[in-house]
Amino acid sequence: MQIVDATSSKAIKLGLVVPFENPHFVDLFRFGESVGYWVLQVFAFRDLPEHRKELGWKMSRNTMLMTAGWNHIFSLALKLRQFDSVVFLGMIDPSPYQTFLCMIAQLFGVRVVIASEGLKTPTAKRLPWIVRYVLNRPSVSLLAIGKGSADDYRELGLDKVSFYKFGFFERYELNAKKPQSFVKDELTILSVGQLIKRKNFASVVNALQKVTTSQKIVYKICGDGEELSALGQLGASLPENMSLQLLGNCNRDKLATIFNDADIFVMPSIYDGWGVVLNQAMHYQLPTIVSTGVRAAEGYLVEHGENGLLYESDDELVKQLEILINSSELRESLSRNCQASVGKWNMEACALRLYQWLSKDSSEVFQDGPLAAIT
Repeated sequence: MQIVDATSSKAIKLGLVVPFENPHFVDLFRFGESVGYWVLQVFAFRDLPEHRKELGWKMSRNTMLMTAGWNHIFSLALKLRQFDSVVFLGMIDPSPYQTFLCMIAQLFGVRVVIASEGLKTPTAKRLPWIVRYVLNRPSVSLLAIGKGSADDYRELGLDKVSFYKFGFFERYELNAKKPQSFVKDELTILSVGQLIKRKNFASVVNALQKVTTSQKIVYKICGDGEELSALGQLGASLPENMSLQLLGNCNRDKLATIFNDADIFVMPSIYDGWGVVLNQAMHYQLPTIVSTGVRAAEGYLVEHGENGLLYESDDELVKQLEILINSSELRESLSRNCQASVGKWNMEACALRLYQWLSKDSSEVFQDGPLAAIT
Protein backbone atom coordinates (compact mmCIF):
# COMPACT_ATOMS: atom_id res chain seq x y z
CA MET A 1 0.00 0.00 0.00
CA GLN A 2 1.31 3.43 -0.93
CA ILE A 3 1.65 5.75 2.09
CA VAL A 4 1.84 9.52 1.63
CA ASP A 5 3.00 12.07 4.20
CA ALA A 6 -0.11 14.20 4.83
CA THR A 7 2.09 17.24 5.51
CA SER A 8 3.81 16.99 2.14
CA SER A 9 2.83 18.83 -1.02
CA LYS A 10 1.57 15.53 -2.43
CA ALA A 11 -1.27 15.28 0.07
CA ILE A 12 -4.49 16.64 -1.46
CA LYS A 13 -6.68 19.13 0.38
CA LEU A 14 -10.07 17.49 -0.04
CA GLY A 15 -13.56 18.60 0.91
CA LEU A 16 -16.45 16.13 1.05
CA VAL A 17 -20.06 17.38 1.01
CA VAL A 18 -22.76 14.80 1.80
CA PRO A 19 -26.46 14.84 2.74
CA PHE A 20 -25.59 12.66 5.75
CA GLU A 21 -22.58 10.57 6.71
CA ASN A 22 -23.11 7.34 4.80
CA PRO A 23 -20.19 5.12 5.92
CA HIS A 24 -20.33 3.13 2.68
CA PHE A 25 -19.17 6.32 0.96
CA VAL A 26 -17.43 8.42 3.61
CA ASP A 27 -15.30 5.60 5.09
CA LEU A 28 -13.34 5.36 1.84
CA PHE A 29 -12.29 8.97 2.29
CA ARG A 30 -11.58 8.46 6.00
CA PHE A 31 -9.30 5.57 5.06
CA GLY A 32 -7.50 7.68 2.45
CA GLU A 33 -6.93 10.32 5.09
CA SER A 34 -5.54 7.72 7.51
CA VAL A 35 -2.80 6.73 5.04
CA GLY A 36 -2.00 10.32 4.09
CA TYR A 37 -3.54 10.57 0.62
CA TRP A 38 -5.40 13.75 1.54
CA VAL A 39 -6.27 16.16 4.30
CA LEU A 40 -10.03 15.74 4.65
CA GLN A 41 -12.94 17.84 5.88
CA VAL A 42 -16.42 16.30 5.78
CA PHE A 43 -19.56 18.49 5.71
CA ALA A 44 -22.99 16.92 6.29
CA PHE A 45 -26.39 18.60 6.12
CA ARG A 46 -28.22 16.39 8.59
CA ASP A 47 -27.88 13.62 11.15
CA LEU A 48 -28.12 9.95 10.24
CA PRO A 49 -31.58 8.46 9.58
CA GLU A 50 -32.94 6.54 12.57
CA HIS A 51 -33.11 3.20 10.75
CA ARG A 52 -29.41 3.56 9.93
CA LYS A 53 -28.53 4.29 13.55
CA GLU A 54 -30.26 1.04 14.47
CA LEU A 55 -27.76 -0.75 12.21
CA GLY A 56 -24.86 0.81 14.12
CA TRP A 57 -24.03 3.71 11.81
CA LYS A 58 -22.41 6.62 13.63
CA MET A 59 -21.46 10.16 12.72
CA SER A 60 -17.81 11.06 13.27
CA ARG A 61 -17.04 13.88 15.68
CA ASN A 62 -14.84 15.34 12.93
CA THR A 63 -17.80 15.83 10.61
CA MET A 64 -19.06 19.41 10.40
CA LEU A 65 -22.86 19.34 10.60
CA MET A 66 -24.34 22.18 8.58
CA THR A 67 -27.83 23.27 9.54
CA ALA A 68 -29.91 24.06 6.46
CA GLY A 69 -30.23 27.79 5.90
CA TRP A 70 -28.50 30.25 3.66
CA ASN A 71 -26.35 31.80 6.41
CA HIS A 72 -24.72 28.42 7.03
CA ILE A 73 -24.46 27.68 3.33
CA PHE A 74 -22.65 30.97 2.61
CA SER A 75 -20.23 30.15 5.43
CA LEU A 76 -19.53 26.75 3.90
CA ALA A 77 -19.19 28.26 0.43
CA LEU A 78 -16.34 30.48 1.63
CA LYS A 79 -14.56 27.45 3.06
CA LEU A 80 -14.51 25.72 -0.33
CA ARG A 81 -11.69 27.90 -1.65
CA GLN A 82 -9.19 26.17 0.67
CA PHE A 83 -9.53 22.81 -1.08
CA ASP A 84 -7.83 21.37 -4.16
CA SER A 85 -10.91 19.24 -4.87
CA VAL A 86 -14.44 19.00 -3.53
CA VAL A 87 -16.47 15.80 -3.84
CA PHE A 88 -20.28 16.03 -3.60
CA LEU A 89 -22.44 12.99 -2.93
CA GLY A 90 -25.43 13.74 -5.13
CA MET A 91 -26.57 17.09 -6.44
CA ILE A 92 -30.26 17.48 -5.54
CA ASP A 93 -30.31 16.61 -1.81
CA PRO A 94 -30.64 19.01 -0.16
CA SER A 95 -31.82 21.29 -2.94
CA PRO A 96 -30.83 23.95 -3.90
CA TYR A 97 -27.82 24.04 -1.58
CA GLN A 98 -25.73 21.35 -3.31
CA THR A 99 -26.15 23.07 -6.66
CA PHE A 100 -25.17 26.46 -5.24
CA LEU A 101 -22.06 25.05 -3.55
CA CYS A 102 -21.04 23.26 -6.74
CA MET A 103 -21.29 26.54 -8.66
CA ILE A 104 -19.24 28.43 -6.04
CA ALA A 105 -16.53 25.76 -6.03
CA GLN A 106 -16.21 26.13 -9.80
CA LEU A 107 -15.91 29.92 -9.47
CA PHE A 108 -13.08 29.42 -7.00
CA GLY A 109 -11.27 27.18 -9.49
CA VAL A 110 -11.63 24.12 -7.27
CA ARG A 111 -11.87 20.74 -8.98
CA VAL A 112 -15.48 19.55 -8.70
CA VAL A 113 -16.32 15.85 -8.49
CA ILE A 114 -19.88 14.57 -8.11
CA ALA A 115 -20.63 11.01 -7.03
CA SER A 116 -24.13 9.75 -7.78
CA GLU A 117 -26.21 6.57 -7.92
CA GLY A 118 -28.15 8.20 -10.72
CA LEU A 119 -31.67 9.58 -10.76
CA LYS A 120 -34.01 7.06 -9.21
CA THR A 121 -37.43 8.62 -9.72
CA PRO A 122 -39.28 10.45 -12.53
CA THR A 123 -39.27 13.56 -10.35
CA ALA A 124 -35.51 13.42 -9.89
CA LYS A 125 -35.05 13.00 -13.63
CA ARG A 126 -36.74 16.36 -14.20
CA LEU A 127 -33.71 18.31 -13.02
CA PRO A 128 -34.21 22.10 -12.97
CA TRP A 129 -32.41 23.86 -15.80
CA ILE A 130 -30.06 25.58 -13.33
CA VAL A 131 -28.83 22.20 -12.05
CA ARG A 132 -28.18 20.97 -15.58
CA TYR A 133 -26.41 24.25 -16.38
CA VAL A 134 -24.11 23.99 -13.35
CA LEU A 135 -23.33 20.32 -13.93
CA ASN A 136 -22.78 20.27 -17.67
CA ARG A 137 -19.20 21.54 -17.67
CA PRO A 138 -16.01 19.96 -19.00
CA SER A 139 -14.41 20.72 -15.64
CA VAL A 140 -16.94 18.55 -13.78
CA SER A 141 -16.28 14.84 -13.23
CA LEU A 142 -19.11 12.50 -12.30
CA LEU A 143 -18.41 9.27 -10.44
CA ALA A 144 -21.17 6.94 -11.61
CA ILE A 145 -22.10 4.64 -8.72
CA GLY A 146 -23.43 1.58 -10.49
CA LYS A 147 -24.52 0.68 -14.00
CA GLY A 148 -27.00 3.16 -15.46
CA SER A 149 -25.98 6.16 -13.40
CA ALA A 150 -24.11 7.79 -16.29
CA ASP A 151 -27.01 7.03 -18.65
CA ASP A 152 -29.45 8.78 -16.30
CA TYR A 153 -27.50 12.02 -16.64
CA ARG A 154 -26.71 11.68 -20.33
CA GLU A 155 -30.43 11.32 -21.07
CA LEU A 156 -30.83 14.83 -19.61
CA GLY A 157 -28.35 16.24 -22.11
CA LEU A 158 -25.22 16.29 -19.94
CA ASP A 159 -22.78 15.76 -22.78
CA LYS A 160 -19.78 17.76 -21.51
CA VAL A 161 -19.27 15.91 -18.22
CA SER A 162 -16.66 13.16 -17.87
CA PHE A 163 -18.07 9.95 -16.33
CA TYR A 164 -16.12 7.36 -14.34
CA LYS A 165 -17.04 4.12 -12.63
CA PHE A 166 -17.35 4.23 -8.85
CA GLY A 167 -19.11 2.44 -6.01
CA PHE A 168 -19.80 2.09 -2.32
CA PHE A 169 -17.37 0.27 -0.07
CA GLU A 170 -16.85 -1.44 3.27
CA ARG A 171 -13.76 -2.85 4.96
CA TYR A 172 -13.88 -6.51 5.97
CA GLU A 173 -11.67 -8.94 7.80
CA LEU A 174 -8.76 -9.82 5.54
CA ASN A 175 -8.76 -13.52 6.49
CA ALA A 176 -11.97 -14.54 4.76
CA LYS A 177 -12.24 -18.31 4.96
CA LYS A 178 -11.83 -20.15 1.68
CA PRO A 179 -14.13 -23.19 1.34
CA GLN A 180 -12.32 -26.48 1.86
CA SER A 181 -14.90 -28.39 -0.15
CA PHE A 182 -17.67 -27.39 -2.50
CA VAL A 183 -19.36 -30.78 -2.22
CA LYS A 184 -21.70 -30.71 0.79
CA ASP A 185 -24.65 -32.64 2.15
CA GLU A 186 -26.43 -29.33 2.83
CA LEU A 187 -26.06 -26.05 0.95
CA THR A 188 -26.75 -22.66 2.52
CA ILE A 189 -28.14 -19.98 0.23
CA LEU A 190 -27.94 -16.47 1.67
CA SER A 191 -29.67 -13.14 1.02
CA VAL A 192 -29.30 -9.94 3.04
CA GLY A 193 -31.47 -6.82 3.16
CA GLN A 194 -34.65 -5.19 4.38
CA LEU A 195 -37.71 -7.40 4.07
CA ILE A 196 -39.51 -5.11 1.65
CA LYS A 197 -41.04 -5.80 -1.75
CA ARG A 198 -38.24 -4.02 -3.64
CA LYS A 199 -35.70 -6.54 -2.31
CA ASN A 200 -37.85 -9.29 -3.88
CA PHE A 201 -36.84 -12.18 -1.60
CA ALA A 202 -40.19 -13.89 -2.25
CA SER A 203 -39.04 -14.49 -5.82
CA VAL A 204 -36.19 -16.69 -4.54
CA VAL A 205 -38.54 -18.78 -2.38
CA ASN A 206 -40.87 -19.18 -5.35
CA ALA A 207 -37.98 -20.12 -7.61
CA LEU A 208 -36.68 -22.74 -5.17
CA GLN A 209 -40.06 -24.49 -5.33
CA LYS A 210 -39.46 -25.01 -9.08
CA VAL A 211 -35.84 -26.15 -8.83
CA THR A 212 -35.23 -29.83 -9.57
CA THR A 213 -32.68 -31.17 -7.09
CA SER A 214 -32.25 -33.76 -4.36
CA GLN A 215 -29.73 -31.49 -2.62
CA LYS A 216 -30.68 -30.38 0.88
CA ILE A 217 -31.06 -26.57 0.90
CA VAL A 218 -31.34 -23.98 3.67
CA TYR A 219 -32.25 -20.49 2.48
CA LYS A 220 -31.24 -17.88 5.06
CA ILE A 221 -32.31 -14.23 4.94
CA CYS A 222 -30.74 -11.61 7.22
CA GLY A 223 -33.01 -8.61 7.64
CA ASP A 224 -36.31 -7.38 9.01
CA GLY A 225 -39.29 -5.53 7.62
CA GLU A 226 -42.89 -5.55 6.49
CA GLU A 227 -42.58 -8.74 4.42
CA LEU A 228 -41.55 -10.90 7.40
CA SER A 229 -44.89 -12.62 7.92
CA ALA A 230 -45.57 -13.16 4.21
CA LEU A 231 -42.12 -14.69 3.67
CA GLY A 232 -42.60 -16.99 6.64
CA GLN A 233 -45.85 -18.29 5.19
CA LEU A 234 -44.30 -18.70 1.75
CA GLY A 235 -41.36 -20.62 3.19
CA ALA A 236 -43.71 -23.18 4.72
CA SER A 237 -44.58 -24.36 1.20
CA LEU A 238 -41.01 -25.29 0.23
CA PRO A 239 -40.26 -28.95 -0.65
CA GLU A 240 -39.14 -31.30 2.14
CA ASN A 241 -35.47 -31.01 1.20
CA MET A 242 -35.56 -27.20 1.57
CA SER A 243 -36.19 -24.81 4.43
CA LEU A 244 -36.29 -21.05 5.03
CA GLN A 245 -34.64 -19.34 8.01
CA LEU A 246 -35.49 -15.69 8.71
CA LEU A 247 -32.66 -14.45 10.93
CA GLY A 248 -33.75 -10.84 11.50
CA ASN A 249 -31.28 -7.95 11.57
CA CYS A 250 -27.73 -9.20 12.14
CA ASN A 251 -24.91 -7.12 13.59
CA ARG A 252 -21.59 -6.84 11.77
CA ASP A 253 -19.88 -9.75 13.56
CA LYS A 254 -22.81 -12.13 13.16
CA LEU A 255 -23.19 -11.18 9.51
CA ALA A 256 -19.51 -11.90 8.85
CA THR A 257 -19.92 -15.38 10.34
CA ILE A 258 -23.05 -16.05 8.28
CA PHE A 259 -21.32 -14.94 5.06
CA ASN A 260 -18.35 -17.13 5.88
CA ASP A 261 -20.56 -20.19 6.35
CA ALA A 262 -22.76 -19.64 3.27
CA ASP A 263 -22.34 -21.47 -0.05
CA ILE A 264 -24.34 -19.29 -2.49
CA PHE A 265 -25.39 -15.64 -2.34
CA VAL A 266 -28.55 -14.46 -4.11
CA MET A 267 -29.46 -10.78 -4.58
CA PRO A 268 -32.87 -10.57 -6.28
CA SER A 269 -33.64 -6.85 -5.90
CA ILE A 270 -35.98 -5.26 -8.40
CA TYR A 271 -33.81 -2.18 -7.99
CA ASP A 272 -30.71 -1.36 -5.95
CA GLY A 273 -28.70 1.78 -6.63
CA TRP A 274 -25.64 -0.16 -5.49
CA GLY A 275 -26.04 -2.85 -2.80
CA VAL A 276 -22.93 -3.10 -0.63
CA VAL A 277 -23.86 -6.62 0.54
CA LEU A 278 -22.70 -7.73 -2.91
CA ASN A 279 -19.23 -6.36 -2.07
CA GLN A 280 -19.32 -8.50 1.06
CA ALA A 281 -20.41 -11.62 -0.80
CA MET A 282 -17.52 -11.14 -3.22
CA HIS A 283 -15.11 -10.64 -0.33
CA TYR A 284 -16.16 -13.98 1.14
CA GLN A 285 -15.78 -15.55 -2.32
CA LEU A 286 -19.38 -16.67 -2.58
CA PRO A 287 -20.70 -17.72 -5.98
CA THR A 288 -23.46 -15.19 -6.63
CA ILE A 289 -26.74 -14.99 -8.51
CA VAL A 290 -27.72 -11.35 -9.00
CA SER A 291 -30.64 -9.56 -10.61
CA THR A 292 -29.75 -7.05 -13.32
CA GLY A 293 -31.78 -4.58 -11.25
CA VAL A 294 -28.77 -4.40 -8.91
CA ARG A 295 -26.62 -1.63 -10.36
CA ALA A 296 -23.47 -2.84 -8.59
CA ALA A 297 -23.48 -6.01 -10.65
CA GLU A 298 -23.20 -5.90 -14.44
CA GLY A 299 -20.10 -4.06 -15.65
CA TYR A 300 -18.96 -3.43 -12.09
CA LEU A 301 -18.60 -6.29 -9.58
CA VAL A 302 -20.03 -9.19 -11.59
CA GLU A 303 -18.87 -10.65 -14.88
CA HIS A 304 -21.54 -13.13 -15.93
CA GLY A 305 -20.25 -16.69 -16.04
CA GLU A 306 -16.88 -15.72 -14.58
CA ASN A 307 -17.45 -14.68 -10.96
CA GLY A 308 -21.24 -14.76 -10.77
CA LEU A 309 -24.49 -15.24 -12.66
CA LEU A 310 -26.88 -12.50 -13.77
CA TYR A 311 -30.56 -12.85 -14.55
CA GLU A 312 -33.44 -10.69 -15.76
CA SER A 313 -36.57 -12.81 -15.30
CA ASP A 314 -38.02 -15.21 -12.72
CA ASP A 315 -37.60 -18.09 -15.19
CA GLU A 316 -33.89 -17.24 -15.52
CA LEU A 317 -33.59 -17.17 -11.71
CA VAL A 318 -34.96 -20.73 -11.51
CA LYS A 319 -32.49 -21.83 -14.18
CA GLN A 320 -29.47 -20.18 -12.51
CA LEU A 321 -30.39 -21.59 -9.09
CA GLU A 322 -30.79 -25.10 -10.49
CA ILE A 323 -27.47 -24.95 -12.35
CA LEU A 324 -25.51 -23.61 -9.39
CA ILE A 325 -27.11 -25.89 -6.78
CA ASN A 326 -26.39 -28.99 -8.84
CA SER A 327 -22.84 -28.11 -9.94
CA SER A 328 -20.11 -28.04 -7.30
CA GLU A 329 -17.61 -27.42 -10.13
CA LEU A 330 -19.35 -24.21 -11.17
CA ARG A 331 -19.63 -23.04 -7.56
CA GLU A 332 -15.91 -23.58 -7.13
CA SER A 333 -15.04 -21.78 -10.37
CA LEU A 334 -17.17 -18.72 -9.60
CA SER A 335 -15.81 -18.58 -6.07
CA ARG A 336 -12.18 -18.64 -7.10
CA ASN A 337 -12.76 -15.96 -9.74
CA CYS A 338 -14.11 -13.54 -7.12
CA GLN A 339 -10.53 -12.66 -6.21
CA ALA A 340 -9.95 -10.56 -9.34
CA SER A 341 -13.02 -8.42 -8.62
CA VAL A 342 -12.17 -8.06 -4.94
CA GLY A 343 -8.65 -6.97 -5.88
CA LYS A 344 -10.06 -3.92 -7.68
CA TRP A 345 -13.28 -3.20 -5.82
CA ASN A 346 -12.00 -3.01 -2.25
CA MET A 347 -11.59 0.10 -0.14
CA GLU A 348 -7.78 0.10 -0.07
CA ALA A 349 -7.36 -0.32 -3.84
CA CYS A 350 -10.02 2.26 -4.67
CA ALA A 351 -8.62 4.86 -2.26
CA LEU A 352 -5.23 4.55 -3.93
CA ARG A 353 -6.78 4.87 -7.38
CA LEU A 354 -8.74 7.93 -6.26
CA TYR A 355 -5.58 9.55 -4.90
CA GLN A 356 -3.77 8.90 -8.17
CA TRP A 357 -6.74 10.19 -10.16
CA LEU A 358 -7.10 13.37 -8.10
CA SER A 359 -3.38 14.19 -8.07
CA LYS A 360 -2.62 17.25 -10.19
CA ASP A 361 0.44 15.71 -11.80
CA SER A 362 -1.21 12.36 -12.51
CA SER A 363 -1.82 11.01 -15.99
CA GLU A 364 -3.15 7.73 -14.61
CA VAL A 365 -5.73 6.03 -16.83
CA PHE A 366 -7.62 2.99 -15.57
CA GLN A 367 -8.96 0.54 -18.14
CA ASP A 368 -11.44 -1.19 -15.84
CA GLY A 369 -12.66 -1.17 -12.26
CA PRO A 370 -13.04 2.00 -10.14
CA LEU A 371 -12.23 5.27 -11.94
CA ALA A 372 -12.31 3.66 -15.37
CA ALA A 373 -13.76 6.12 -17.90
CA ILE A 374 -17.29 5.47 -19.15
CA THR A 375 -17.39 6.30 -22.86
